Amino acid sequence: MGNWFSYLMLILAVFCIAGQFLTTKLYQNCVKQALITSLFFVLLSSVVTLIMFWVYNGFTFGKITAYSLVLAVVVSAMMVVYNVISIKILSLGEVSIYSMFMMLGGMIVPFVEGLFADSNTNKLKITNTIGLMLLTFFLVYQVWGVKTAEATKKKFYALCIAMFFINGTVGVLCSLQSNPKAEAMTATDFTILKSVIMAFMSLILIGLLFLKKDSLKSNLSDIKTAIKVKPMVVGAVCAAVSALGGFLQLVANEKVPNTVQYPIVTGGTIVFTAVAAYFFFKEKQDKKSIVCLVGTFFSTILFVF
Repeated sequence: MGNWFSYLMLILAVFCIAGQFLTTKLYQNCVKQALITSLFFVLLSSVVTLIMFWVYNGFTFGKITAYSLVLAVVVSAMMVVYNVISIKILSLGEVSIYSMFMMLGGMIVPFVEGLFADSNTNKLKITNTIGLMLLTFFLVYQVWGVKTAEATKKKFYALCIAMFFINGTVGVLCSLQSNPKAEAMTATDFTILKSVIMAFMSLILIGLLFLKKDSLKSNLSDIKTAIKVKPMVVGAVCAAVSALGGFLQLVANEKVPNTVQYPIVTGGTIVFTAVAAYFFFKEKQDKKSIVCLVGTFFSTILFVF
């Protein structure tokens, strides 16, 4: 596989990841905002991902190792929280700003962790240092003034910051699976296992919500909005593009190193999501947000050099 094909895979991955943010927003618009509808979204996404990777794996599943099982349980629990918060965030604010926090968290947190965990990391690479400083500046600049904002904006940015660290931590844990310290499963088998665990967790939580007699009627009403055709289709498409985006990154990883891959995917997704959100959801960014988005894009490029 040539380098040009790998970079094509990265570009397609950018479209898929941006599509994940957009379809999550669409799902949020289709259903009644409630914990049970968010958990149903996790269940639906997990099942679709499970089927996709199981088919890709030739309807086989490898041996489960203790190392990968522990990672899968921890990552799955965090991903359930991740998806539930995602639905809530998109009911409060702009998808373009949320995607910026998410993508930067997925790049900055693993990068900083690598500075301390890997003795071979070049801690003095000036472009990375400048890029990190600029990314931090634009994030702080974006949330500056939250104390004087409306209550919904306060909650929106607080959840965005939380998701920044959640997504980054998931990235660190997944890197432990990709670069195992003990016997580990293949990436495809790990994804299948994680999907099964996430589906099981979401089912248990949905069951517990139905056991609450004082909210049984409202939960039944809420879940009815989630099992209609439109939200089911949107949720399935969201899971499919998310899984495809992750797979394309794995394919590209054969030729493109992470130091190049992450900045391209991060910067590209941030910009494309902002543009798409303008056309699909009429999200008009103010001057401050535009400066942050443009500055963030160019800051991520510095990590390539």
